[in-house]
Amino acid sequence: MATGARVYDTDVGVLSNNVWGSWPFNSERWDYGGLHSTASNTSRLTAPSKGVYAISGHLNFANNATGRRGIRILLNGATPIAGHSHMTVTESGVSTFMSVGTLYELNTNDYVELQGYQNSGAGLGINNISNYSPEFTMHLVEAT
Repeated sequence: MATGARVYDTDVGVLSNNVWGSWPFNSERWDYGGLHSTASNTSRLTAPSKGVYAISGHLNFANNATGRRGIRILLNGATPIAGHSHMTVTESGVSTFMSVGTLYELNTNDYVELQGYQNSGAGLGINNISNYSPEFTMHLVEAT
């Protein structure tokens, strides 16, 4: 059986201004191997065994033409292992879509979190878009 999980959030949440924030995920599309909990540490996907994992996440930031947006994958609460940032979309009525992904070797019980960043000057929402945002996935590619 495959080892992996894809999780998502059904709540409408807000990212604070000028701070990287880990996103909580309250629902699972699948979880083969116990990588995620909907009861505690809901922002985490945890490696059940050592191996190379494909990890990716997606956020859609609410319409706002001020500042930068960022998305990254954080390892064990301390180390960014993939990221992307850019100036926000300035076209009226257009939200900012962001995705990030990497292949990374994890040890047993290492965990990753999907984080977002924005500096619009105030809290900014993450749009809930079915099957796209916010979503986070991790899949074992090769045991090592």
